Amino acid sequence: MNTPDDCFLPQGRTYRTLKCFQKAECIYDVTYYFAHKYLRQNDRTVDQMVQAARSGKQNLAEGNIDGVTSKELELKLTNVNRASLHELLLDYEDYLRVRGLAHWGPKDPRYLQTRDFCEKHLDSAIYREKILSRSDEAIANIAITLIHQCDTLIVGLIEWLKKDFIKKGGIKEQMYQARKDWQRRNGYSSGGSSGYGGYSGQSRPTTPTTPTSPTSPTSPTTPTTPTTPTKK
Repeated sequence: MNTPDDCFLPQGRTYRTLKCFQKAECIYDVTYYFAHKYLRQNDRTVDQMVQAARSGKQNLAEGNIDGVTSKELELKLTNVNRASLHELLLDYEDYLRVRGLAHWGPKDPRYLQTRDFCEKHLDSAIYREKILSRSDEAIANIAITLIHQCDTLIVGLIEWLKKDFIKKGGIKEQMYQARKDWQRRNGYSSGGSSGYGGYSGQSRPTTPTTPTSPTSPTSPTTPTTPTTPTKK
């Protein structure tokens, strides 16, 4: 449980517990296998798909860590993650379309079975095992299903981040509030203009000084008679 003094810069955050990160890891593992097995190794799409899948995972981790000090950066990186996954989604859809393979629709029993399986499983090891016996069409549809589910989770995460920012504010606001709370609890004044809330220290009453008696004005001096210059 956080104390008032550690209400900002929380260090206990972990992206590995995010469902969208776990699903993004599944997408990366499936994509790495798919791209190297079913695409020609001199095809630029191999690297593009793997990098898009990697970005879809790494930006979640980076955004989660950077979010400790910058909610703006966390939101940006989380949305970059969405963009990367949509780029990957188009690659899978292109693969199916240009080869005349089926893109399983919502009414296809295979889609319904895949959707239910992907909703229940977040361990990438399961997918690495299952795809070994699946065709390229099946793997592509599995990846597409995972991407859509991950995208839904990311949208939910972005909405949560927006509400959390509105509620708590950014790091500067949190630092200022933490400083003010500390001063109030410890009996410090809020005076001073240095930093957040002032760092002038505890205010103490000063002993008034006794005013000194005014001095009498001095009498004006009588001007001296100018001396006569000597003759040379």
